[in-house]
Formats: sequence, structure tokens, C-alpha cells
Amino acid sequence: MQVAILSDIHGNPLALEAVLADLAARGGADLLAIAGDLCLDGPQPREVVERVLALGCPVVQGNTDRDLAATPAPDEGAGALLAWTRAALGEEYLAYLRDLPFAHEIAAPDGSRLLIVHANPRNLDEHLRPYASEPELLSLLGDLAPEITTIAFGHLHIPYTRRVGRFLLADIASVGLPKDGDRRAGYGLLTWTDAGWQVEQRRVEYPVEEVVAQLRAAAPPESAELIKRLLRARYPNMTAARGGRPPRAARQPAAAPDAPPDPPAAASDEPAALSLAPEALPDIVRAEPAPPIAIPPEVSDTTDTAPDDETASTEAVAKPGKRHKGKGHAGKKPVKPPPLLATIGAMTADLPFSALLPALLGERLAVALPLVARVRAGDDPEAVHDLRVALRRLRATLGAAEPYYRTKPYQRQQRRIKALAGALGAVRDNDVLLALLGEYANGSAPDERPGLARLGDALAADREQEHRALLQVLDAWDEQDGSYAADFHAFSAQPRRDRARDWDSVTTVAARALTRDLDQIDRRAGELEAVERDDVEAFHRVRIAAKHVRYTLELFAPVLNDDTPASTEELRRIQDTLGRLHDWDVLRELLLTERVATAEHDIRRLHEAVMAPGSRAARLAAVRELLAAPDAFVATAPGIYGVLAEATDERARLAAEFRARWALLEAGGFRERLRALTTITTSTDEHVAEQ
Repeated sequence: MQVAILSDIHGNPLALEAVLADLAARGGADLLAIAGDLCLDGPQPREVVERVLALGCPVVQGNTDRDLAATPAPDEGAGALLAWTRAALGEEYLAYLRDLPFAHEIAAPDGSRLLIVHANPRNLDEHLRPYASEPELLSLLGDLAPEITTIAFGHLHIPYTRRVGRFLLADIASVGLPKDGDRRAGYGLLTWTDAGWQVEQRRVEYPVEEVVAQLRAAAPPESAELIKRLLRARYPNMTAARGGRPPRAARQPAAAPDAPPDPPAAASDEPAALSLAPEALPDIVRAEPAPPIAIPPEVSDTTDTAPDDETASTEAVAKPGKRHKGKGHAGKKPVKPPPLLATIGAMTADLPFSALLPALLGERLAVALPLVARVRAGDDPEAVHDLRVALRRLRATLGAAEPYYRTKPYQRQQRRIKALAGALGAVRDNDVLLALLGEYANGSAPDERPGLARLGDALAADREQEHRALLQVLDAWDEQDGSYAADFHAFSAQPRRDRARDWDSVTTVAARALTRDLDQIDRRAGELEAVERDDVEAFHRVRIAAKHVRYTLELFAPVLNDDTPASTEELRRIQDTLGRLHDWDVLRELLLTERVATAEHDIRRLHEAVMAPGSRAARLAAVRELLAAPDAFVATAPGIYGVLAEATDERARLAAEFRARWALLEAGGFRERLRALTTITTSTDEHVAEQ
């Protein structure tokens, strides 16, 4: 017996069709059920309801289905998106959503029952979080009949399975709006065996970019925010979303030599074995993410690292490995880095660039590896920062080296370095935000401190989670044999032979790399001049472009003219100003998110207190107690809004500072001077031209 369970389609018919196609390709299931949240937040709510009706399967009500179908209709203050979706559905489909049942039960062959709900067995709003305490989860499971032993649900959009008491909990995640960092559509397959229900979490590719186009075409209210959520596919604070932090996992032994990599759990064709031990930790799905989709400039999330700077790749979570002494895998000696025969400081204009590459790349990596060790050895924010800078310089050198290496090995090295840079960036962002919050707290008023403490706790929890993920990535950069570092040394030592490139001089390559980076800064500067003054992403893209030019100039400084140091310093100042502006933008986004989350949480608690059984006096006393709680919005609002005001003012000041500096540079022909650096020729270039 097999049951397929879908949830949280959220008006995304393309994701729904991809899931149904995957299910059909596997031979279908004995039963199909849907756990609610069909329409809201997507481009085609009506089409989803029509498709679900055609399936003829059991459907339970989700919280957004309830909100859409509420009678009387929500007033205008309830949200323009809600009103837009109601209008798209029409009264017939709203009545369908209104009449959906709260739960659906399926009998198992042994007489036990599988319960399907949207969020939990008691209500449509509170999450069953994977790392919440057992008493907290049991309080939400309620007084269920003894025959119910398995509960399947969605709502959280993060897939996991967990044993709590006699119950097997299975969050089968989201079809149309995942929030675990993986954009692929998700659903659950529950298969009955002699050991009970076995849960398989499925993930399916679908054309996310087409959904983005649909959202733009349909133009629902808040469409930019909807696109951002779809592409980000994660909560701003994953630790809070999961209900806390898991204990640090014990290190696993290294894989055997030449062992194939473990397949992604979510893409397997057989259901993964499920631990039935009561103390088993939640089995959070860690599937390989789909290839990244470029976030359109007008909706790019400022809290995420820029794709062309430090985005993590599919190799971000690496298998831990042991440190080996002596011989390495299969008895071979470890690969040593090439000798530094020609350092960057000894670079001359006429030397063939390809002949210098092993030493140049080796030198860059030699700077980074001790910093890897420092970051692994202790939680040192400065080590994290220094390693990020070292990786930027390594990536600048690797970018110039691209034509001289075979495509697949080159791309492998780029992916690995980007993965490490992305993990470092996530930790560094939290470090910077905590520092900004600390600076503000030093002069804050007493009534602001509860809100500041709440923000600090949220940032610290997220930072700890990101640091744990960083340590996993660093495991693969072990300096000994078999590591990414050893593989990079072997890669850099063997540039391919290419007669068309063999005689490229250092200055030829410098001109090519600088032209590429300067073309990008020209484009970004043009965008900045064309947009509104407070456009967050336009500033950030200029910062990234300036960073690329700066590190390319540093690489080729020995063969460029005397204007190079001054240009590099000016780019550093631009980068610093825009970096601080970006930090305040990220903090402001966090504050807005925290403000809404706190207010919504309080409203729900106050509503429950007022509607609880008991006397009027007792209910009002409960309301007063909630309003006086240290974590209530009333208590935390002064701190949240105080920092928000500071972030807004500081952001405006930095934006004005940058625009004034940029105007002076433009008036002085700064970009023209940079462009002049690309016109250098050498005798080697002339020799090649003659040939």
C-alpha cells in the first residue's frame, strides 16, 4: 500500500504538474491526498483548484484556504493579495475551499490509522517544527484516538520525519513554495511495510523561471516579494523556523578510496530507511539543490549573497574526512603544491602568462590554507573575514586563468571555491549585523533593550547554524591528501597546451581581464544612474563590480602603470562605503521581517486567549498577561523600531556619501583612467602579431 501526499501548492500549477508527472513515472500510488494551502501566493490560483478538483482526491483545508474563504470576506486591511486571489477564484471555488474538511484519515492494513492535516491535529496555524522539544510537539498533537499512529502534514515547507512518543511525524513539505533552500517541488510517499509506514521525501525539478514570468504577467499585489520568496526558497532565520538547533553531529569516518559519492536522499528510487527509535533526531532532507536561477535585479533578495560574488554551489556540504599522515589514498604520496618559481611580485610584462599560472595559483592557495586552519581551529570572526579576502584574490587569479584549463576541471574548482566563499559569507553577514546591533545597543534607552535582546538572540542562533554549515564545508578543504586543496594543486599544475594561447603575455591577459571587469562596472554604473536613489540592488551590483576590478588590478599591478595604486585605493573606498550601506540594508530587512513575525505571533496568541473557555474576567486577565510578557510586541517594538530608524538614517547618509564620491570620480574621468590601463602592449604581443 502506498499513499502520495501533496501539500502547499500555493497557486503554482507548473510545480503541481511536475509532481504528478513524477508520481505517474513511478507507477502512481494507491491513494493520493492533498494537505491544503492550494491557492494563495501564486500566479494561477484558479487553475490549481480546477486541477485539484479533476484529481478527485481527498483534500484538507489549509490556513490560507481558510483565510481566502472566510465569511464575511476579509476587509481591505487584510491584504490586497488576499483580495486579488479571491477575485481570481470566484464564489464557486471559494465555497469549495470553505467546505474543505480539517483532517482526513487512512486505514493501514494493521488497523492503525494515518492522519492527514495541514499544520497539526489541533489548528491550522502552529508549526510542528523538526527540532522543537517533545513536550512542545505533544501539546500540539492533542488527545488523538489510540489508532492514530502516523501524522502527515505540510505548512512548514521543510521536509522531515521524526518519532515523538507513539507518533511518526512526516512533514511532506511544499509542492509550490519550498522553504528549505531547495527550489524543487516536494511531496511525500508513504509506503506500508511490515515495520509500519516508511516515508520517502521526493524532490522534482520544474521550470521555476516560468513561474517567475507568470507572476510578472499576472501582476498580483506584492509580486516582487512573491518572486523573491520563490527564488530564495528559505526562511530568513532557518534556526527559528526549525524550532532550535540540532546537536552537532559526530564526525563520520572517511569514505573508502575511490568510493562513489552518496546519492542525494531525496532523489533516490527506494524509500530511505527510517529510524524508529524514540530518541531519533529529525531526518531533515538534504537533497542536492537545483542549478541556481539568476534572480532578476528588481527582485533580488538583499539578504542573500550575490550570485556573481559568493553564492554557494552544489558542493557546499562536503563529507567529513580524517586527517592522514604519510601516504594518502591508495598508497600514493600526497600531492604537493608547485614551487613558487614566479610569484606575483616577480611578474613581468613579457612573460607568457600560462607559464606563470601554476605558481600564481599555488601562491594564492598557499595564503588561503592557513586561514582555513584558523577558521577550523576556533570561532574567530577575523579569520572568517581574512579567508574571504584570500578567496577573492584566488578567484580573481582563477578567473584570468580560465582559457588555459580544461572546462570541467576548471568549473569544479570554481564551484568548490564559491561554496566555501558562500558559507563564509553567511557567517560573516551575521557577525557584521551583530556588531551593528551591539554598537546601537551601547547608547540605547532602557525600553529598547527587550527588542534588542530578541534581535540579538535571533541573529546569534542563525549565526551558530551557519557556522556549523561552514565547518562541514571546511572538512573538504583538509590540507592533507585527498582534499580539495590537494586536488586544486594537481589541477593548477597542468594547464592545457593551446598554441593560440601559449604566447599570451601577462599584459595581454591583464588587458583582457580588465576589459571584462570594466565592461561590467560600466553596465552597473549605467543601471545606478537610471534607477531611483534608494534602489538596494543597484548599489550592491556596483559594489560587486568594483570588487572584481579591484582584485584584478591587484593581481596585475606589477605590469600596470603608476596610476594603479591610486585606482585600487579608490575602488577600495567605494567598496567599503557600499559594503556598509549593504550591511544596513540587510539589517533593515531583518528588522522588517522580525517586526511582522512578532506582531503576527502576538495577534494569534491574543486571539486564542480571548476565544478560550472561561469567564470574561479570566480571558481579559490572560490578554493583559500576554501584553506584559517580555517577548510581546509591545515590549520589543521600541528596540525594533529604534534600530530601524537608525538603519534608515545611516543608509541614507551612506547612499549620499557614495553618490557624492561617485560624481567626483566621474567628473575626474575615473573610469576612463581605468580603461586606459587595458591599452598596454609589449614586444611579445608584437611578436605574436607578426607570426
